[in-house]
Amino acid sequence: MLPELHRALLSYLGRLRRRFEFKPDMPLFISREGDESGNLRPLTLESARRIMRAAFDAAANENDGRLGTHTLRKTWARKTYKNSGNDIMILKAALNHSYVSITQKYLEVDEDGVMAAIAKCDFTRKNACSRMPPSRTMADSELHYCIIISIC
Repeated sequence: MLPELHRALLSYLGRLRRRFEFKPDMPLFISREGDESGNLRPLTLESARRIMRAAFDAAANENDGRLGTHTLRKTWARKTYKNSGNDIMILKAALNHSYVSITQKYLEVDEDGVMAAIAKCDFTRKNACSRMPPSRTMADSELHYCIIISIC
C-alpha cells in the first residue's frame, strides 16, 4: 500500500471511530443513508461513481465516459506492471489475485506497442541486411533468410 493511501485510510478510520463503534460486519465506506432499521449501509456503486466524477471535475479532468473506479484500478495495475519490470507475479500479488489468468485481463494489448515490438525485430532494416553496402546485391539465400525472419 502506498504511504499516501495508508495515511488517508488511517485518517478516515480515525473519523469513523469517533462516530461509530467498529463491528466486523461494518462496511468500510458508509453511505450517508441508513437502512429502514437505522443500520449502516455501504456506499453504493452509483454513489461511488458520483464521488469519482466530482473529484475528476474538481481536478479539471475531462471525462470521456471511461473514468471510474475500475478504470483507475486498471491504470494503476498497468503502471505497477511496467514499474515492476513487467513481472506479472508481482502484479498478481499487488492486485491480490488468486490466479494469473485474472491478472492478465488487466493488461490489455496496446496495438501501437505490438507494432513497435514487431518493428524492433525487423533486422532486415536495422541489422545484417542494412549493413550491406548499397552496391552489393544479396544472394538469393540471404534474401530468403531476411524474408523468412521478418515474417516469423
